[in-house]
Amino acid sequence: MIKRIFAIFFAIAMIISVAACGNTANKTTPSGTPATTQPGTSNEVNSDVPAETAKLQIVYYGEKSNRLKEFEENELKERLKKDLNVELTLTYLTWDNYGTGKTDLMLASGEDFASYTDPANTSNRVSKGLFADLTEAADKYLPDLKKVVEPTAFESFTIDGRLYAIPFGNKPNSAEGYAVMVRQDLLEEVGMNDIQTLEDLENFYDLCKEKHPDYIGTYEVMANARKFLSYAYSDKNVEFFGDFVFTDASSDDDKLYSFFESEEFKRFAEINERWVKKGIVPDYNLANPNQSLAEWHAGKVMFSSGTAGKPYQSDTIDSIRKNNPNAKLKNYFINRDGRPKINSQPWCVSYFVSASSENVDRYVMLFNYMQKNQDKSRTRTNAG
Repeated sequence: MIKRIFAIFFAIAMIISVAACGNTANKTTPSGTPATTQPGTSNEVNSDVPAETAKLQIVYYGEKSNRLKEFEENELKERLKKDLNVELTLTYLTWDNYGTGKTDLMLASGEDFASYTDPANTSNRVSKGLFADLTEAADKYLPDLKKVVEPTAFESFTIDGRLYAIPFGNKPNSAEGYAVMVRQDLLEEVGMNDIQTLEDLENFYDLCKEKHPDYIGTYEVMANARKFLSYAYSDKNVEFFGDFVFTDASSDDDKLYSFFESEEFKRFAEINERWVKKGIVPDYNLANPNQSLAEWHAGKVMFSSGTAGKPYQSDTIDSIRKNNPNAKLKNYFINRDGRPKINSQPWCVSYFVSASSENVDRYVMLFNYMQKNQDKSRTRTNAG
């Protein structure tokens, strides 16, 4: 699920942060030699941008808004051509292609592109030889990014001493997916103020279903709900490592548990069965996930997995508000009872480059360019 939470943030963040580069970015002369920068600025390290124009492609998931499309085709295009001699294409796929589907086809067919990844996805694709080794390029072209990203973030994407993805920003995903993101306007419409327990969430569904019979509970499959329901089915702080193994984030030991052999899984399965019978999870979620996602964007879904911070306010909320102008999203922790936020893993959303790319260095230069100085970081943060 990763990814839906942060995806649009990074899409908007990237293009707007690039636009903010302005006069502070390294300029390149027609011959490809970087211009001299002022001593003491964050641009003291030059990247030796080649004179040859590089055509780069970054794949995102979701929908490209008209505002972003216009920005990409005008100011972004001009800025990247001027500062990096890059022609960048932003390609958008539907969310069911993250880590599979068309993304895998693009990797297998040898397309030249970059996109974002997580540790589990990285390990799987590296074992198949689908991600480029970024070690040397990162050593050479990431002086600015390394100043603002914690070294531990790189460790999560390092395999056998080699780096296969570039952490972007410095936002460890503490509690990612462990909150439930609720349509707050619907919650208030049925006379409720907040969600504290699993019982509250199910009661919200029942009351909302009475008012809106055509609405569904969640557009996601139950595998995504296992995190935000974990406080309800376990007395442990269930921290997942992949799909099959978890640990207790509150324990001092390093014991690992098999999820599918645990009491936690039995209790989760009971919730799953109840939700399917109640209709909280529609029976077409697995067979036709695009239908459920379309209903979310249409404003006919009550809740989904949440984020560690604020709900993502991008094309999702914009699309919902087309039919529901007063729509609001809010995160809640279910049955938390004072326990700490979990998922202490230090990784950030990171970018990989396809193994067949002939532009590895240029992608890494682009990632560094987005972290040149505080002005760009501030602009990127405000954009999110």
